[in-house]
Amino acid sequence: MIRRFQSNSQLGMVQPLICFLHEKDQIWSAGGKWNSFLGRAITLGDREFLSNSNVADRPLDWATGCCMLVTREALLKVGLLNEGYFAYFEDVEWSLRFLENGYGIALASKAKIYHEAGASSKKAFGRYVECASVLSACKKPVIPTKKCLFWIGETFCFCLSYK
Repeated sequence: MIRRFQSNSQLGMVQPLICFLHEKDQIWSAGGKWNSFLGRAITLGDREFLSNSNVADRPLDWATGCCMLVTREALLKVGLLNEGYFAYFEDVEWSLRFLENGYGIALASKAKIYHEAGASSKKAFGRYVECASVLSACKKPVIPTKKCLFWIGETFCFCLSYK
């Protein structure tokens, strides 16, 4: 991950390749792209098998909070994670602030960790927190409200359907 910083002085944040803890050959996250039209955070490589994926170092729109490395300079300029989020989406919102402040975000594909995905949200309370964070994000200046209409509807339907 440090080598990625050394190769590009404009980077402020780097994420490793993240695979599932119990399915070590399956990707949990290879970073993220932000769809500003829909107001959606899209996880790259989600559930792809390593043998079928073409994972390479690349620029990202957001890095997942389960593992990231940030520069001191960027941290001082961008600020800390938004404490208004209890869990979920704080990493996306923070990443978008990095981009707004001129810092790049990248995947370090040769660095890899294993993650126990869903450990914080295996119960209904976790889904409630996730939905609340998504709805709260639409109030933030970094995410224009008009771009969240689709997202709010989709999230509301998802929350209602969770049992």
